Amino acid sequence: MLTAAKRLEPLDVGLARETYLDALQAAMFVGRLASGGGLLEVAQAARGAPPPLRSPRPADLLLDGLARLITEGIRLGPRY
Repeated sequence: MLTAAKRLEPLDVGLARETYLDALQAAMFVGRLASGGGLLEVAQAARGAPPPLRSPRPADLLLDGLARLITEGIRLGPRY
């Protein structure tokens, strides 16, 4: 799925982003059983994907948020 998403980028950005989201879901489901295209690799590729051409759809926001969470982790602000 990761390869398909990368190939779709120049053809259809929206479909590429949906495919990245599907690839993230698949990587989360199979976990350590994945052969190539692990969760971190998929998330890094998704972060490098082109932005949506129009205003972001919920799937775009979910893709960006999940990819960022997986690559950067949770950052907690200062405690007051």
